[in-house]
Amino acid sequence: MNRKTVSGIMLTLLLVSMLMLAFDIQTVKASGTVIIIGPGVIPSTAPIIQDGKIFTLTDNINGSIIVVNDHVVLDGAGHTLQGTGDGVGIRLLYAFNVTIRNIEVKEFWSGIGLLDYRAMNNIISGNNITNNLYGIYLGFSGGNHISGNNITDNRLGIYLSPSYPWPDGPEDNHISGNNIRGGDRGIELYRASNNHISGNNITNNDYGIRFIQESNHNSISGNDIRDNFIGIQFLYSSSNTGFRNNIADNIYGIYLYDSLDNEFYHNNLVGNTQQAHVYPSGYGNFWDNGYPSGGNYWSDQYHGPCADHYSGSDQNIPGGDRITDAPYVMGAYNRDNYPLMEPWGVVPATVEIYPETLSLHSLFGRWIKAYIELPEGYDVSDIDISTVTLNGEVAAELRPTKVGDYDNDGVSDLMVKFSRIDAMKSIFRTGENTLTISGEMIRFPFEGSDTIRVNNPH
Repeated sequence: MNRKTVSGIMLTLLLVSMLMLAFDIQTVKASGTVIIIGPGVIPSTAPIIQDGKIFTLTDNINGSIIVVNDHVVLDGAGHTLQGTGDGVGIRLLYAFNVTIRNIEVKEFWSGIGLLDYRAMNNIISGNNITNNLYGIYLGFSGGNHISGNNITDNRLGIYLSPSYPWPDGPEDNHISGNNIRGGDRGIELYRASNNHISGNNITNNDYGIRFIQESNHNSISGNDIRDNFIGIQFLYSSSNTGFRNNIADNIYGIYLYDSLDNEFYHNNLVGNTQQAHVYPSGYGNFWDNGYPSGGNYWSDQYHGPCADHYSGSDQNIPGGDRITDAPYVMGAYNRDNYPLMEPWGVVPATVEIYPETLSLHSLFGRWIKAYIELPEGYDVSDIDISTVTLNGEVAAELRPTKVGDYDNDGVSDLMVKFSRIDAMKSIFRTGENTLTISGEMIRFPFEGSDTIRVNNPH
């Protein structure tokens, strides 16, 4: 056994001993602190079974779990980790590539804590995190994915402190698809940059999402932010981008204080007492994505019959373009020059896919064709072919494509092709299969589906 191996073992044993002393591990079943450090290193009385690097709870635990080893899965199997109001429920100690799933964590100082350098590339998914001071606390960690959790009645749902990653490690964290409600702050970033917040439902908090003290270059997209005091707040934070969010029924929709060069477009601001507030008024931010992409939908903007008579970058060319002729003004340095006439959303498309029947093992024919038709007022010529996909994964061929009235209903269709071999890889079963075609137009995305049959001849 070489010197390096011996040193590693001694360091591990020392770390285990120190952790046991520091957390006073109890030997009573389902009580005290449980340490997971690798195969075989868990208290024998803990209600946890191990299968390789998967650790699964078999009962509730009154106490904490510390994960020290890398590349492990902690599966709560629907059980509860119960605290007494202090400590960290599940702590990742210098660990990476750890998955935490299917567990309820309640009544700790922090429900789940990634508090140390090198806590990166971890997945926190499908958990219920309730009644903690901090639901999830990320400190000095990057590359983590927090998704599909129910985070309720914590004082602060998700907290990110400075994103100083391990050398050469990832900086950005991804927070997506979570339900966050009933707290003082839903998500708060403190000096944390280059993170992605998308697809979350953030409701009934004092602050929905809060960026403070130089939290720069973050993206906020596709979130539903409603019934908070402030939907999104920026304090001394710049160069962030917010797009495709629904920001509704808050007292303040977007609130900026000493923050500049933030960009907002394709958001729906609906029914907020004050849609956007900027202080001081001389700080400039961007409220549209230029022409013809457009800006945001403001529910208090005039959208009547005379609101869209002109088009063009100066809105002086006769003919409507679904952009209101008058800008939405919040001050001399803050104005949406191209407010949308209607709320941003996915345009429903009619899709017909040919052939209607495929043979699972036949390679006859190179292509699958899709004919895309849009509702009245939209033009299929505005579709960006490079964004069109089948089932979100098979890209359309850039050519050939063609616009025509293929079904003779007086409405133009766009014909696109997909590789038959690639398309078959995304079809997982015989029988009826629903295929979805989606993509982007100049301003709005579209999506439509059709059903085909797949045979499996013997």
